[in-house]
Amino acid sequence: MSTSRFLKLIFDQFLSISFIVLILSAATTAASYFLEEKYESEATFKVRSNSPFPNTQFGLLGGFGAMDNMSNQVDIIEVEEVAYSFEFTNKFISKFELEEELIDESKNTDTYPKRVDFFNAFHRNLKISTKGEYITFAYAHRDPLKAKEILENWTYELDEFFRVRENNRSSKALEYLSNSLSDRTFVSLTETLSSYAERELNNLVMTQVDSQYVLKTIDGPNLAEYKKYPRRYLWLFISLLAFTFLTVSITILWNIKTQKKLKFFSFLR
Repeated sequence: MSTSRFLKLIFDQFLSISFIVLILSAATTAASYFLEEKYESEATFKVRSNSPFPNTQFGLLGGFGAMDNMSNQVDIIEVEEVAYSFEFTNKFISKFELEEELIDESKNTDTYPKRVDFFNAFHRNLKISTKGEYITFAYAHRDPLKAKEILENWTYELDEFFRVRENNRSSKALEYLSNSLSDRTFVSLTETLSSYAERELNNLVMTQVDSQYVLKTIDGPNLAEYKKYPRRYLWLFISLLAFTFLTVSITILWNIKTQKKLKFFSFLR
């Protein structure tokens, strides 16, 4: 089909196409009002990554070299893994009693929602993105104050998870090292163990006095002023494009098919 014939076809069917697009776009936009409106609170943190073994001879010692894997190497990948884990999320939901916030039992088909249902519902509202040593969390909720509150509690509990874990690990390491130091007669080994014990002590102190152990706030949870979902203008734009393309395609195919039928009947005559 030539360009001129294509344009003529569009102009001939313009009113029909416009009417169909208008009706379908209005229906799509109206349907979006039945979706739950949500506000999104967002926060950005810098992940503190450290290790008590910076280029010392301790890592070369066979007897204690394996302990290098037990060091407090908290990196952004591990923070993300814990944040996505079922165990951590489940404990968070239970602690702050978010079950009713996540699943409306009156609309739920199951009489008793499973814990994995709450986990999935929570993570549908939560977004996690990373860039370098920075991690960003965003939580969406129908109430902007609630979105901010949940995100504040979430980031605090996530930081607290690593604080408690490293506090326990350093305490056990210091207890073990204090017993080991009393039994050592080699000066070099004693100095190395003392150096490691000092680092563990520093880490233990940090877990006690530092208000933010792993997650250093760059931009704290904000109070959202505008709805994030649903994006009705985007829905309307996409529906206009989709239905326009669909309608034009159907019109062209219908006309091509009609022309072929006319040619066929004229051939029979």
